[in-house]
Amino acid sequence: MMRCIISVICALFFSATVIADPIASRLQYLLSQTHSQAHIGVLVQSADSGKIYFSKNSNQNFAPASVQKLFTVAVATSLLKPDYRFTTRLMTQGNTSGGVLNGNVIFQFTGDPTITEGDLNQLVQTLQSKNIHQIAGNIVIDDTAYQALPYPPGWIWDDLSYDYAAPLNTVIIDRNRFGLSFKPSPINGGKAAIEPQLPNQTAQFFDGLITNSYSGEDCPLTVYSDMQNQYWVSGCLSRQLGVQHRMLAIRNMKMFTSALIRELLAQHHIQLRGQFLYEHAPANASVITTKYSPPLQELLIHLLKKSDNLYAGTLLKKVGEHYSHEAGSWKNGVNALNLFLINTVGIAKKDIHIDDAAGLSRYDFVTPRAVAKLLVYIYTHPALKKTILSALPIAGVDGTLAGRMPSLGASRCVHAKTGSMTNVSSLAGFVKTRQHGTLAFVILVNNFSGKLAPYRYLENRIVEALAKS
Repeated sequence: MMRCIISVICALFFSATVIADPIASRLQYLLSQTHSQAHIGVLVQSADSGKIYFSKNSNQNFAPASVQKLFTVAVATSLLKPDYRFTTRLMTQGNTSGGVLNGNVIFQFTGDPTITEGDLNQLVQTLQSKNIHQIAGNIVIDDTAYQALPYPPGWIWDDLSYDYAAPLNTVIIDRNRFGLSFKPSPINGGKAAIEPQLPNQTAQFFDGLITNSYSGEDCPLTVYSDMQNQYWVSGCLSRQLGVQHRMLAIRNMKMFTSALIRELLAQHHIQLRGQFLYEHAPANASVITTKYSPPLQELLIHLLKKSDNLYAGTLLKKVGEHYSHEAGSWKNGVNALNLFLINTVGIAKKDIHIDDAAGLSRYDFVTPRAVAKLLVYIYTHPALKKTILSALPIAGVDGTLAGRMPSLGASRCVHAKTGSMTNVSSLAGFVKTRQHGTLAFVILVNNFSGKLAPYRYLENRIVEALAKS
């Protein structure tokens, strides 16, 4: 009898060993090879059934970086709908006689992130085509769709000079950024020249950049700025590297917008006798033409594949405007997002603390469990799945995953959102496997020092293992 019991126990033991989940075993091994004090959270589950295949620290808080954009695009797609379009209107107030508009010209912005200088030039050309050569009144810029606060809580001060942290205003032109070139002096120790690509009298630059014969971390090129479009450039520029370029944020969009429109009017020989006013469009203004953005489903392709923080920000404020019936703001946008995630998706309130749209805020924390819950929700709701899945970067193919996991590129089996900040690396999305269907996966890594490369490598190996499972 005892021999039979021992035989049964042995059979059960060896059976359990044989049928042990290969996904969990492989991921445990990969994680054990990471000799780091980094805080790592991983969750893998079926995108269809929600069955969990692997979980590590899935109920703990992590800074998500740009993986947070998944939350923003989900609420925007649900509330605004995939065919939503931003509008930018050109309007006039008053009568035209002898080429003179006896009234105002109004530019009404609503937060369209695709507006360019070329678009504004076409609007000014429309004035010219209406035989308007002089504006006796004012230029009114209606920027009231969003509240004026350009930055959400928790953004780091020294990020604000750069294009990835461009201010989010109702008026968006060329993604509220500009190019700045740095040209080294022909002699070591000489001052390098800086050349901004901006309209005249838009910004002021203080050049403290010195040319040397080498590049190194002991004398980095740095740019700081303020809300009056004053930029301080300092550090060293290697003569060997030649001309360098940076994309910077336009900190004060009112200064830029006024200068640009004034310049465009002059180019089209339209005289302005009045001034620039920033206020609501008059109720009796007549619409001359309307510029429509591409539909939301197309905007999401750029947002997710390029990880565009400005696009994410304007969608969150637009969601807030739609939800609250007031000017869009960080606060009412986040309120709408939280209600959607908690009441509709079913994420526990304790699993999310969100202060912005893009994951750039250092106050943002989510659990892997919350991200996975959202991924399963997206996958099991056809409208969201159709719109969002196709917009995600594809490993080895495009977007922020173009150079990662090239062995998976031909199968196009991984659609995922990347994220990275100082001491943060993340990856979350969907992978088609050999035997386990489509899996939703979340990998969040925080609190490490040094370079991102080892943690991106870990993320890649985890996803590659899932694809082979």
